[in-house]
Amino acid sequence: MTERDRPIPDTELRPINWMRARALMIWGPGESWDNPLMGTRFDPTVRQRRDQARRAARHSRHEHRDELREQHRLDRARLSDEHCTPDE
Repeated sequence: MTERDRPIPDTELRPINWMRARALMIWGPGESWDNPLMGTRFDPTVRQRRDQARRAARHSRHEHRDELREQHRLDRARLSDEHCTPDE
Protein backbone atom coordinates (compact mmCIF):
# COMPACT_ATOMS: atom_id res chain seq x y z
CA MET A 1 0.00 0.00 0.00
CA THR A 2 1.47 3.34 -1.01
CA GLU A 3 1.42 6.46 1.14
CA ARG A 4 -1.40 8.10 -0.80
CA ASP A 5 -3.59 4.97 -0.59
CA ARG A 6 -3.43 4.76 3.20
CA PRO A 7 -6.59 5.94 4.95
CA ILE A 8 -6.30 9.15 6.95
CA PRO A 9 -5.71 8.01 10.55
CA ASP A 10 -7.85 10.59 12.39
CA THR A 11 -11.00 9.95 10.40
CA GLU A 12 -12.70 6.80 9.21
CA LEU A 13 -12.54 7.39 5.49
CA ARG A 14 -12.98 4.54 3.10
CA PRO A 15 -10.19 3.89 0.60
CA ILE A 16 -10.68 4.65 -3.07
CA ASN A 17 -8.33 4.38 -6.02
CA TRP A 18 -6.89 7.81 -6.87
CA MET A 19 -7.41 7.25 -10.62
CA ARG A 20 -11.08 6.45 -10.08
CA ALA A 21 -11.43 9.49 -7.84
CA ARG A 22 -9.83 11.72 -10.48
CA ALA A 23 -12.12 10.31 -13.18
CA LEU A 24 -15.16 10.87 -10.96
CA MET A 25 -14.07 14.45 -10.33
CA ILE A 26 -13.81 15.09 -14.06
CA TRP A 27 -16.76 13.14 -15.50
CA GLY A 28 -18.75 11.92 -12.55
CA PRO A 29 -21.41 13.43 -10.33
CA GLY A 30 -19.14 15.62 -8.23
CA GLU A 31 -21.73 17.73 -6.38
CA SER A 32 -24.78 15.46 -6.37
CA TRP A 33 -26.44 13.85 -3.35
CA ASP A 34 -25.16 10.40 -4.40
CA ASN A 35 -21.55 11.50 -4.86
CA PRO A 36 -19.36 8.36 -4.92
CA LEU A 37 -16.51 10.39 -3.42
CA MET A 38 -18.42 10.94 -0.16
CA GLY A 39 -16.60 9.35 2.75
CA THR A 40 -13.26 9.19 0.94
CA ARG A 41 -10.22 11.42 1.26
CA PHE A 42 -11.26 13.01 -2.04
CA ASP A 43 -14.57 14.15 -0.55
CA PRO A 44 -14.92 17.93 -1.12
CA THR A 45 -16.20 18.56 2.41
CA VAL A 46 -13.29 16.62 3.96
CA ARG A 47 -10.86 18.53 1.77
CA GLN A 48 -12.46 21.85 2.72
CA ARG A 49 -12.21 21.13 6.47
CA ARG A 50 -8.61 19.96 6.08
CA ASP A 51 -7.68 23.08 4.09
CA GLN A 52 -9.33 25.35 6.68
CA ALA A 53 -7.34 23.69 9.47
CA ARG A 54 -4.12 24.06 7.49
CA ARG A 55 -4.91 27.70 6.74
CA ALA A 56 -5.58 28.44 10.42
CA ALA A 57 -2.32 26.78 11.49
CA ARG A 58 -0.38 28.67 8.83
CA HIS A 59 -2.02 31.94 9.86
CA SER A 60 -1.07 31.45 13.52
CA ARG A 61 2.55 30.63 12.57
CA HIS A 62 2.78 33.71 10.36
CA GLU A 63 1.16 35.88 13.02
CA HIS A 64 3.70 34.72 15.62
CA ARG A 65 6.59 35.28 13.19
CA ASP A 66 5.36 38.77 12.35
CA GLU A 67 5.13 39.67 16.05
CA LEU A 68 8.70 38.50 16.61
CA ARG A 69 9.89 40.41 13.56
CA GLU A 70 8.19 43.60 14.74
CA GLN A 71 9.67 43.23 18.23
CA HIS A 72 13.13 42.70 16.74
CA ARG A 73 12.70 45.79 14.56
CA LEU A 74 11.72 47.87 17.59
CA ASP A 75 14.66 46.56 19.60
CA ARG A 76 17.10 47.48 16.84
CA ALA A 77 15.60 50.94 16.44
CA ARG A 78 15.87 51.73 20.16
CA LEU A 79 19.00 53.73 20.93
CA SER A 80 20.98 53.00 24.05
CA ASP A 81 21.81 55.83 26.43
CA GLU A 82 25.44 54.79 26.86
CA HIS A 83 26.83 57.08 24.18
CA CYS A 84 24.91 60.14 25.39
CA THR A 85 26.59 62.39 27.93
CA PRO A 86 24.95 65.34 29.61
CA ASP A 87 25.96 68.76 28.35
CA GLU A 88 28.07 70.72 30.80
